Formats: sequence, structure tokens, C-alpha cells
Amino acid sequence: MSDRLLLEEACPASQSLSWKIHAQAFAQEGMQAWLDFRIPYSVTGNIALARQKAYVLFESLPQGTDPVYVLELGAGPGFFAWHFLQAWQELAPDRPIHYLLTDFSRATLEGVAARPAFQVMVETGCLGIFQLDTPRPEALVAISEVQFEIPKQLHAIIGNYYACTLPTTLLCWQEERLQERWCKTWLHLPEGFPDLSPEQSQALKQWVLELAVSQKISAQALQNLHAIFSQESPDTLKKLTKWAEVLPFELMNELDESSYYEPIQFSGLSEKEIQLLLNAGQALREQSFPWPQGLWERLKQLENWLAPNALFFLSDKGYYLSSQSVPADLSQPSLHGNTLAYPLHLDLISDWLRLHGWQTAHTPYPFDPLQTLVAAWRPSPQNSWRENFAAHFILQNNNLDAARLVRAAQDYQTQGDDQTAVGFYQKALRYRPGEPRIVHELTACLIRLGAFRLAEEMLDIPVIDLYQQFDFDYQRGQIAFFLGEPAQAIESFQLSLIEQGEYASVYYSLALSYLALAQEAEAKDSLKNCLKLEPHHSAAQTLLAKIQTP
Repeated sequence: MSDRLLLEEACPASQSLSWKIHAQAFAQEGMQAWLDFRIPYSVTGNIALARQKAYVLFESLPQGTDPVYVLELGAGPGFFAWHFLQAWQELAPDRPIHYLLTDFSRATLEGVAARPAFQVMVETGCLGIFQLDTPRPEALVAISEVQFEIPKQLHAIIGNYYACTLPTTLLCWQEERLQERWCKTWLHLPEGFPDLSPEQSQALKQWVLELAVSQKISAQALQNLHAIFSQESPDTLKKLTKWAEVLPFELMNELDESSYYEPIQFSGLSEKEIQLLLNAGQALREQSFPWPQGLWERLKQLENWLAPNALFFLSDKGYYLSSQSVPADLSQPSLHGNTLAYPLHLDLISDWLRLHGWQTAHTPYPFDPLQTLVAAWRPSPQNSWRENFAAHFILQNNNLDAARLVRAAQDYQTQGDDQTAVGFYQKALRYRPGEPRIVHELTACLIRLGAFRLAEEMLDIPVIDLYQQFDFDYQRGQIAFFLGEPAQAIESFQLSLIEQGEYASVYYSLALSYLALAQEAEAKDSLKNCLKLEPHHSAAQTLLAKIQTP
């Protein structure tokens, strides 16, 4: 039996197969990956963070009526842009702003452009949606209509959960020199996988490398797999099919990497940039650390596109060596489906920015997983950007306060203490008003506590759910059922099935509501639909058997 398959010979970590899968996942999954929470966006969808950055930019600009141009890199589904523009309209309703929402994934951007909430902003000229990988004005590809001229100079660049998703090189100081990690990549094969001949190994390798990740496997791909194992029994082919159907969504988790370090060959770097890397390696000694070389390259290209005093906002997971609080292993990425991310060495990024004419400041919270770095491009002496950053990110940091409250609420939920969790969620909403995730979790706690009227009031709060991700209709149905209003519950559960898709729990709740109205035929249909989705749903099995018994 074979237990693993060689997919890629050794190469620098930043060029490895993992990063190719990562890029393919972002490009192919499109909007649905965000909506299914396969890609985290606690930063990119953050109401408080968007408002804080809008305040800092507004207060750092000279007064006037000249248009303001903002570029967001890696914008994903556009949550951050929407919240930023809402805040700007409150701050400066008479000062035009033109926001360039960009991402390299066309599929994601087409999903943004299709949403009515963004179409209104496009029509009024405050938003343009563009595909962009290399950050130069001539590389912009318009996805939406654009009601403004492409700016010759930008006033702000925003990168949220952006730098850590660029191909990252892992460096380490070993044998008194800086070395680069190289990786050899294997695919883990499940127990009982058929023995592979050399020809089959090569064919299977090619099949895996051509696999469309994070998508339902195609009939053609399954046919090609069966052709490789045409001599196997029908039972084995059935097992291979089940493995293949899961693999596109779990490919990153099924990779094994063997690694070693080679002396790094510096290319395209100045002597001072090389010295920054050498200093970072000597400071960490034999601990590996990530170097987002792609970020340096992109920021250099942006410099000719910036107005004096332009601000660069970078919010990401990272650490500061100067904080004396460094993760135990910086070479381990966090995995999210088929994407990965390394924590940023923010001292190294900050040092590079200062080397190239920027001034920098950052949040001083070493134990928080989210850090914000702001950099000003050749600021004038009278510019107050640093004081504005301190006022909204250090002296008062609504995003940090909200994040801590949400984490505390989640901890209490895990412990089964919904009563205490409710209090923390309510406080968090003061900082992130209308955030759908908080409203959804708070309502769920109230339902479990039996506080149905309070839960009903909670769902009357205006919620900013741009993509209808959260199943508030199901919660409305639960509340109506427990308040003795089965007809209203049925209506809400049916809306949930239409808007959110089919789920066994919704069909089961729908069946209970029908039974409350003595509509047994409809209840039977709902239970059968429930069991189609979840054949081992014991409560549905018991209830259906009870109904069908004469």
C-alpha cells in the first residue's frame, strides 16, 4: 500500500505548491468562500476598524473640498470598503471620496459588483471596483462602471489581512549566515490506498496538480482518476471516488512537507535592505521568521502613485520583536481551508518602510492577535497623522475593546454560560453597531435562555448583513414557535429555506410547526426532507415513525 505521493521536488518555500494552491483557492472560490467563512475576515469585515481608519485619514488631511482617493488592496467581499465609506459620509458629507476597491480574484469582485448596496456607491461615484494584482495604475482592470478618473495620486492605501496572504519566504540564521527554507511536497494518501506503479504515480501526480481546488470535483476529473486505476475492483474505485470528492476542499491539509535550509541568494535588494534581513536573523538566532518579500515589491511600485502625506494602513496578524512577546514558532502558518497565512514580522516591515522614506507607528498590544501599523509617505512636519493614529488606535481603540468582549462572550458560550455571554455581546455591539455576527450569536444565547421576547426585540435592530450570510429567518421561526405562533414560524422557516438553502434543522423545526397546526401531511414531507439531508437525525426518525403509526 502507498501512504504518500511526491508532488513537488524541493524549491524555496515562497515558490512551493502550498502557495500555488493558496492563490488558486483565492482566485477560484470567489465570493462563496467568504460567505461560507472558509476565509476569515474578522479584519476585512470590521465595522470599528473601518471607522477608526476613516477618522485618522479625515483628521490627517488638510481641510478643503478636493476629492480624496483611497486604494484598498485585497478587498475581498468589500465589507471594509462599505463601512469605511459609511463613516466617511458621516465625517465629511461635502467632501468627495473615490474609493478603489481592488482584489486579484475576478470571481470575488464580480460578486461585489452584483450587490445592490455597492451598485448605489458605484453610481454615485464614490466607489470603483477593479481587478488588480500588481499595484500600478496602468494595471487596474475595471469590473464595475467607474464614474471618476483614475487618480494620479492616492491619499491612502489600505491592506487588511493582505500582507500575510502574499507568498512568504521563511528565513533563519544558521551557521552564522542567513538561510532560506526549501520544501519538498508530498500528498498524504489514506490508509488502504492501492500500491502505485511508477506510471500510476506520475499519472496521479499530474491528476492532483490539475485538480480545481475548493470546488466540487468534475465528472471528467473522476473519469480520469478511474482511468488511472482501471484494474482495481469496483469497491476500491468507490473508495477512491469518495476520497477524490473531498480532496479539492482539503488538499492543503493533506500535504506533507519535508524542509531544509539553504543559504539565501539575494536578488534585487539594496545593501541596506539585505542588512535589515541580516539584522532580523541575528536577533532571532535559530528561530525561523517570515519575510513577505511580495509586500516590499508591491509597496515600491506604489511609491510613484502616492501624494505627499499619504497614509498606508496595514492591519494583520503579527508580532513585534521589540515587544518581547514573540510566538514560539513563527514558521507555522494558520490554515483556512486551502489558504494559509503567516504572522508578520512587523519590526522588519516597519524598518523597511522607514528606510524608504516613510514614517511609522503601530498599536502597542503584544498579546492581541490583530495589530495595526500605519505609515505616512514623506509627511510634512505639520501633519498630525501620528497624533490622530494615537487618538483612535491607542488612547481609544473601539475595535480592540469589541474584539476582547466578543472573545470573552465566546469563552462563556463554550462553558455553557449564555447568561454572562449575553452581557459581553451587548457591550460589544456598542462598538460594532449592527454587526450581524454579534447580533446572531446574541440572539442565539437569548433563545437558549428562553428569553424569546428579548430575542424578538434583538432581531428588530438594524443589521448590516450585506450578503445575507446569517440565518435570521430561522431564528425568527424559532422565536415564533416558542411564543405559540406556529403559522408565523412556518413562514419564517420557509423563508430560511429559500434564502439560506436546505438544512436538516430547518426542516425538522418546520415539521414541528406543521404538527402544532395538525398538518400531518406537510409535517411528514418536512421530516422526509430532513432525513434526506441527515439520514441519522434520530429525533426526525422517531417523530416520522410516530406520525406514520396508525
